[in-house]
Order: sequence, then C-alpha cells, then structure tokens
Amino acid sequence: MYWLLSLVFWFFMFNFYYFLGDVLLDFFGYEKDTGKRFIIGFLFTYLLTFLVVFPSQNLHLSWHIYFIVQCIVFGVVLVLLIKSEKTVIKDTYQNIRHNFKTNLRQFVRENWVLCIFVFLFLVFSISNQVSFYHMNYDDGYYIGKMVNSIGSTALDNENYYNGALLHSYHFDLARGINTYEISYAFLSKLFFIQPPFFCRVTMQLHNYVFFCIIYKELAKLMLKKEYAQYALVPFFLFLIAHGFLMYGTTNIHIRSFDLWQFQTAMFYGGSVVRTFSFPVLMIFSWPLLKKFQCKSFICVLLLFLSFLSFSSIAIPNIILFVVFILTIKCFDSSYQLYKQKNKRKFIISCFLFALFILCVLATKKLDHLPLGDMADKYAGCVQNFNAYYHEYYLNDVCWVYGFVPIILAFEYGKDRYQRYVPTFIFLFYLFFKTLYLKELAMYSAFNIFFVVLRTVSSLQYLLVFIFGVCIVQRIILLNKRKVWVNILSAFTIVSTLTYIQVNRAQMNTYDFLGSGISRDGYYFKRVLDVNTTMTPRITNEIGTYFNALPYGNYRLYTPDLFPYDGTMMPDASFNIVSNRIQIHSRSGFGKMDRAEAKKLNDFCVKTKHESINEILPILEKYKTDYILVFTNQARDQLENQNQQLVLESKESNNPYYLFKLRY
Repeated sequence: MYWLLSLVFWFFMFNFYYFLGDVLLDFFGYEKDTGKRFIIGFLFTYLLTFLVVFPSQNLHLSWHIYFIVQCIVFGVVLVLLIKSEKTVIKDTYQNIRHNFKTNLRQFVRENWVLCIFVFLFLVFSISNQVSFYHMNYDDGYYIGKMVNSIGSTALDNENYYNGALLHSYHFDLARGINTYEISYAFLSKLFFIQPPFFCRVTMQLHNYVFFCIIYKELAKLMLKKEYAQYALVPFFLFLIAHGFLMYGTTNIHIRSFDLWQFQTAMFYGGSVVRTFSFPVLMIFSWPLLKKFQCKSFICVLLLFLSFLSFSSIAIPNIILFVVFILTIKCFDSSYQLYKQKNKRKFIISCFLFALFILCVLATKKLDHLPLGDMADKYAGCVQNFNAYYHEYYLNDVCWVYGFVPIILAFEYGKDRYQRYVPTFIFLFYLFFKTLYLKELAMYSAFNIFFVVLRTVSSLQYLLVFIFGVCIVQRIILLNKRKVWVNILSAFTIVSTLTYIQVNRAQMNTYDFLGSGISRDGYYFKRVLDVNTTMTPRITNEIGTYFNALPYGNYRLYTPDLFPYDGTMMPDASFNIVSNRIQIHSRSGFGKMDRAEAKKLNDFCVKTKHESINEILPILEKYKTDYILVFTNQARDQLENQNQQLVLESKESNNPYYLFKLRY
C-alpha cells in the first residue's frame, strides 16, 4: 500500500519541482535545463515549508493550525503554478506522449548509471538491518520528531528522544532552525504514508535521485552532457559497508565521518547538507563568476536558507563556500582586468583582493576574542578533531591522494571556468589539509568537533566526484568512443557487487557504532515485501495499540535493549510508531536511580530477577502506565498481582507481554 502511495508522491512532487523550477529559473535569470529545474524546485519547496514551519514550531502552534496553513500555502503556489505554466505543462506532456519511444531511449542512454545507482542504493538501504532493527542509531530522534509532531497540541514542545513533554523552552540554534522533520511529517500526512516508511523508502529514494541529479549537473561544468552521468561511477564503492571501507582487509581504506548515513539514512537533513550543499551552491554560483547579477545572487542567498532548514551544519559549509568562491571571484576579476590592461581598475581589484585575504587571515585570532566560553570550547574542539584527523584522514585514500585528480582535472579543463571547479575543490582540500586556518573551521562550526568533521566529509564527496570526472576525461582523450566509458562503468558496478558478495560475511563483523552494518547484515527479501512498513512486527503491534488510545502521553517502561528476532532492539524503536508513547531513556521519566533501572530491566528480560513486590513500588514511583516484559515468569507475576494484560505476541519465537498497570 505504501509503495503505491509513494509512487503517487514521487509523481506529484517531481512534477511540482520541475514546473516550479521552470518558473524560478526564469525569474532568477539562469539558463534552463532539466537538472537545474528539479534542483531549484526541490530546494525552494523546502524553503516554502521553512517559512511556515519555523514560526509555527517556535511559537508552539498546534499541528492542526500548522497543517492548515501549510496546505493553504501549497495550494496557493500550486494554483499560481498551474496558471502561469499551463502552456509549458501542456507542451511538456504532449512532447512526452508524441515522442515517447525517442524520449525513453534518450533518457536511458543519458541516465542509465543514475537509474542503477538509485536502485542499488535503495535496495541495500531497505535491506540493511541496522535501520530496521537498530534504528540507524539516530532514527529515534528524527523520525520520532515527525511522529510526535503529528497531532501535537503544541509543536516543538516535547523531548523527541523519549516523547516526554518539556516543562520549559529556550531557543536552540542547533535544532530551532531545523524544520525538515516537520516538513516531512506534513508530506507524509498529506500522502497518507506512515513516517518510518516515508523516511526509509520514500524520501530515501527521493534523496538518492537528487544526489544523482546534482552531481551530474555539477559534472556538466566540466564534461559534455552525454558524459556527465559517468562521474557518479566511483560512488558505487559506497555500497560497501562503511565499517569495512574503514578497516577492511584491503590496503585501500575510505574513512569519512558519518558515511553510514549515506548508506542507510540519506533522508536525514544532515545528509542533505553534507552531500548537496557545496555542489548546488557551485552550480548556481558559477554564472556569477562570469557576470554578477543581483537576481542570481539573491537566489544563492535563498539557497543558503533552504540548506539551513535541513541542518545547522550548513553554517560552516556556507561560510567556507563564501570564502572559496570569493577567492576565485577576486582572482578572476583581477586577472581579467590585467588582460584588458585596465591599470587603474586592476590596482583597485588587487587592493580589494589583498584586503579580503587579510580578513580571512585575521580569523586566526578568533580564539583570542572575548566570546564567553568559546575559547575553552575551541581548545576541546581542536583536541577532539585532531584525534579523528589522525584516525580517519591520515589513512583515507581520498585524503592522502586527493591532490592527484584535482591536478589532472585542472590540466584537462578547456577554459578557466572549467578549471575553477578543481580550483574550488583544491582550496577546500588545502584548507583542511594544512589546517592553517583551523580557527575559522572550528568557530564557523561553533566549536563542535563533529560538525567540522561533517564539513570535511563534504570535501571527501567532492574528491570522489573529481576522481570520477578525471577518469571520464582520460578515457575521452584516449578513445573518443563512448562505448568504452559504458564498458568501464558497467565493469565497476559489477565488480563492486561481486566484491560485496564475496566478502559479505566478513563485512558483517565490522559492526561497531557508526559502521553502518550489524551482525545481522542484509535481508534482501524485504525489498519484495510490498506490505512492509519498514518497522518490525513488535513495534507495529504496540504502536497500533497506543494509537487507538485517547491522545496523550503514556509512560511505557521497556528495557533499554530488548530481544526480538534474534537481535537486541533499542527502546527508541517505539518512538517512531506512536505519538502517545513516552519511554524512560534520556530521563524520560525524570532522573531514574541506576539501581532501580537495573531492577526493572532485569525484571523485563531475565528469568532471575527481583520479586514483583519490589518492582511495583518502583513503577509506581515513576508513574509508569505500561510495562513491556519478555519472559513467562514476569508475565505470571504481573498477572498474579491483578495487572491487566492488554497485548501479547502472536509469534511463539518472539514472546512479549504488554501490561497496563493498576496501583
């Protein structure tokens, strides 16, 4: 059912992006092509939702008020879009209908790599047991925010880690500007798709498609249109589980912070910023290198805001992007004035360029400014970053040899604007390779070391991209026939899949936190299950029970980790199936005594535990409404105390018992 609804979502939204993008490209004065239409349409759609969600969540409006306002905004935009693009829409679909076979052949010829990319990454993502059983480490918060926002009487009024109501509120920059979760919640509700499926399938495919469109569009700055798709080929290596890429048996390692999110959590706002921000900003800023236009400049500023709506980690990306693009622009202006022999303007341009460089160098003194406790945070940030730097990047093949494809791509560039692409990446690479301006890197990330690491990850995606561009450029130089690029691309894809199959069992052993894989590996049959909800049966059944209750917060005690299907699932699994469940994790029941928490955990999952007479007073102390137990002994003791069994497992190999507590 959700697959069918997702098809409706994809059809409607991609049409919406395309025709909205057509209007926006006209308005901002950009050349039109299909990729740019989709990209700008997508990002401005989430800018529209940001303009509604941001005030709604910070004013704590109810979900129903927000939903109505958001529907009105979308409705007005849709009506205006249909009215203004009526002729374009008609002509587009007439062209598709009348030239269907020709258009289809051309689409396959120019996008077959993209289609295989999206298909394979989606299959591996759906099949990965880390997201299904182990919550992608962070799904409890992000999907939990979606679930708990739907139907809420006041947005952003809960702790989304556990579903507990907040007793006080203060604006948090790191979370307060992030609106994509509620935007997702709006769209999932609008299209009647449950949030877990919407995130793990619908938006996962959606974002893989945009990853391909964006990097193909970026490749067009250096390659002919018919060759642009092949720049994506090196990214197929990311099908290999992150843990194995980092520490596998080969001598070639790729170590990129949070790479597992690309494999299983592409729907995260952080994934959108990390993978999309630099390429998109480059695509829409490149015309400004040739000629400054006010409308295009405003467009780029609005794109900044759109990325901020996905994650505050966009802030350092935006700051560094501005530094690098202004460096190139200043150099280009000075160079052109020198060629034109305009001495006066050349001197002024050089002076401004020097002034800009001095301003950038002055950021080395940021740690000396009296900015509260930022200086202390800076020292800790540098220490933590350095630890990861030595562990990750000194052993990362992209990092160690990244300068090689940059130099080659610069050599292959046919004009200065093509050469500015590897120049931009080189400035980015040099910035983190030397760490001479580490103060700027740390302070732009508010001295949070993992935010800096995620910015470095953005660089690594660009290094992989420029490597792909170089390979394509080299093949074109050696042999003009496109067939060889197709053969090499197909060989790379098949080889990667073969390598994964041969080493599959070994990959599953690299199951540390953030590895993107567990001992359970992959379950590919899930892809063929048309009725999957992308959540295990236990969470579906318990979520269904609570969703039938009157709206409110019900305290459910469940162990931190509980047994199911031969693995251990986290209690946050219940955060994403009902907006009525409140769990004890992260002080969801208040500050819980460790000894008491251990007694409750043991009671739920172990056959030997404390007497029920010791357990019930603890449950009453924390005002617990329900308890979930997994042993027959615990069930019998609760029933002997006249506690109400409201739900039990229908699977003999996965017993569980949900009790409503009566004191």
